[in-house]
Amino acid sequence: MRSINLGQDSTREGDFIGAASSVDLSGSIKGDAMTAGGEVDISGTVTGDALAAGGSVSVSGAVSQSLRIVGGNVSISGSAGKNLTAAGGSVKLEKTAHISGNTYLAGGNLTVRGSLDGNLMVAGGSVIISGTVGRNVTIAADYISIASGAVINGSLTYYSRNNAEIDPAAKITGP
Repeated sequence: MRSINLGQDSTREGDFIGAASSVDLSGSIKGDAMTAGGEVDISGTVTGDALAAGGSVSVSGAVSQSLRIVGGNVSISGSAGKNLTAAGGSVKLEKTAHISGNTYLAGGNLTVRGSLDGNLMVAGGSVIISGTVGRNVTIAADYISIASGAVINGSLTYYSRNNAEIDPAAKITGP
């Protein structure tokens, strides 16, 4: 089994392309990053765009431009300077996640705990939002929960055969 490891003290000048059973990008990439693997971990910095595909994809580092991910299990606790597009069986934006642009999510189980500056568009089986969204939210899902602590600084539009569960402590400021 082949693995790729860009260590914490390593810097890659220019774009990075790598595929292996395990990809660990702990260092700095001064350019775009495109990775694929059974397990992909981006904990370093990418000054351009990042594209990652894998069975398990974790992003705890900082991507200066847009971040695009496809995976079975996707976890984001880092940041993207522009947009995030992610699809997977399970997609989780942890409390420490920060997306400066718009966020587009698709998958089976989607959880948003982080801070999103732009719009949020979501399609999934189950959607739970307990983080902060800077603009409008549009959801298409079977199960929708806007949990306590959620802040939506715009409108909430949803499409579901079930009523959304909206906690009274959640804040939605749009029409």
